[in-house]
Amino acid sequence: MRYPIRLSVACLVVLAMLSGCRKEPAKPPVAAPPKVMALDTLWTYPTILTDGMGPILNTDGNVLINNSNPLDSNTLLELLDKETGKRLWQWKEYYRPEYTIYNESMALFDDQLVFNPSYKSYSVDIKTGQTNWRYQSNLNYALKLSKDQVGNVYQVFTNDFGSAYFYRVNHKTGKRDALFAYKDSMPSDDLHITATEIAYTQAGDKLLVFSMVLYYTNNMGVNSVINRMVAYNLNKNRYEWNKEFTPKYGSFSKCVSNGSEIYSFAGFGRNAFLVCIDAKDGSEKWVKALPDYGVELHLTQDNIIALNGNNSAINCFNQKTGNLVWKKSFFAMDEPRAYFTFDQSVVFKNYIFITQSNELLVMDINTGGIVYYKDIRPSFFGGFRHRIAIDAARRVFYVHDYKLIVCYKLPEEIVY
Repeated sequence: MRYPIRLSVACLVVLAMLSGCRKEPAKPPVAAPPKVMALDTLWTYPTILTDGMGPILNTDGNVLINNSNPLDSNTLLELLDKETGKRLWQWKEYYRPEYTIYNESMALFDDQLVFNPSYKSYSVDIKTGQTNWRYQSNLNYALKLSKDQVGNVYQVFTNDFGSAYFYRVNHKTGKRDALFAYKDSMPSDDLHITATEIAYTQAGDKLLVFSMVLYYTNNMGVNSVINRMVAYNLNKNRYEWNKEFTPKYGSFSKCVSNGSEIYSFAGFGRNAFLVCIDAKDGSEKWVKALPDYGVELHLTQDNIIALNGNNSAINCFNQKTGNLVWKKSFFAMDEPRAYFTFDQSVVFKNYIFITQSNELLVMDINTGGIVYYKDIRPSFFGGFRHRIAIDAARRVFYVHDYKLIVCYKLPEEIVY
């Protein structure tokens, strides 16, 4: 008879607790605290486009952005006043509607922007909004642009038969010179130019260096790949060297050059590398394994900074020797988490600025130390798009947020 008594007592206790709870008035839901911003926001400008190139400053300090037409989603250029964020002009003088403009498909000369969103090329004065020249090719997609120090742009177009055609374009007049056509000795109708860059021989001859991936079917009927890097001597109108890197590397990407060396990300399967190529003969000078696929390269005075995908470490190597100068890891539990992707970093003075998701990360390029790392976005949604533009005189920077251009004050921690 003890169990029923104990059960009755337990029920009475529970009922008493419940009745006591009912006597307390219901509490209204607590609102989420407002988001405290780390930086002062000077102005914002709404956009339709969520992707594309980052903001660009003209010589007046006003801000050029890539936006979209709300009626047909075609891309256009807009110039915003640096003080107020109000639109000054809009440009859309295309042969036909275009889509997004990316950083890798444009070149800037003071106030003249040359870009090719497709197989058509344009040059726009980003101070006045006037079209300088236009060009329409009958070939396929115009790939990555390179420029030299005397005002020329180098373009490459492909066709459907495995050939690539290279041109030199005067950025002021649009005058085009056909340089050479490349057709590999391996029969293929699928050739992809993955990167182009300007370098120099020891004698001072200018080289147009390009990497490619060539797809073909071997004698066994198996789809195969050839990875090459080629240098064309623009002074002597001849190929300087042609190197195959298969099967060591499956492909190259993101080339930069200091003149005598070419640096490029390379991959083979899940393995990622940074490779230094001698411009003299195409030989490897050094190679370093990376923690993940490469997304961005920056040359400083003596070093090269390599950003890799996801939340992997940032590495800084000496340009000549490949020796590790510093390494910043974001894996440790006591370190801030970071996520890196393409075209979201810029070197300014002694700092590298990296936008990722909601945060602004600023690091010292000489030591790898974190100078600033905070959430600065005005909302919880979306995320930053591409690199920022910095106005050193006004101590402000501009960033493409999700459907928003934002003007922020520079952090006080940035000293110059």
